[in-house]
Amino acid sequence: MMNRQRESNQLDFTIKNIMLACFGISTLWDGITTALGIAAIIDAKDIFGYALCFVGGVVILGFGIGTQVIFVKNDIPHKIMRGLWVLAVAFDAYTSFMGNAQYIVLRKQLAGLFDVVGSLTLGQIIITVGLTILVTASPIMISYLLEKDEKAESGLPAPP
Repeated sequence: MMNRQRESNQLDFTIKNIMLACFGISTLWDGITTALGIAAIIDAKDIFGYALCFVGGVVILGFGIGTQVIFVKNDIPHKIMRGLWVLAVAFDAYTSFMGNAQYIVLRKQLAGLFDVVGSLTLGQIIITVGLTILVTASPIMISYLLEKDEKAESGLPAPP
């Protein structure tokens, strides 16, 4: 019985590590497409424009990866962070969609969302929207997977 439990724990650990690796790769892609989306939207042309895009991508990733920390307390700073988190996730989805659509699918920059969507086929829209949703969720998934590890190590019950 004890061996079966240990084997189950080892399998859970292996699956969780595979999930973390997959979400990690997707999170990197999220940061890249967020930066590319910002670049397309602001029409970045110089080092300062691209620096803004990079910093924007990093900040957005910080909100996603920090999801569990942001939602753990109910004080004023955490309430403010939750409001900013909602904006960050919406911003992430929009900029990731624009980055994926313009730089990866269309390989050209267009003026705005309606121009981009109008240039995509239905299949391209479905794939780009679907991948954007999954990629945007990846840093949040990492936050949840890592939070459960920290709770298990501390002996506290993990959140549902």
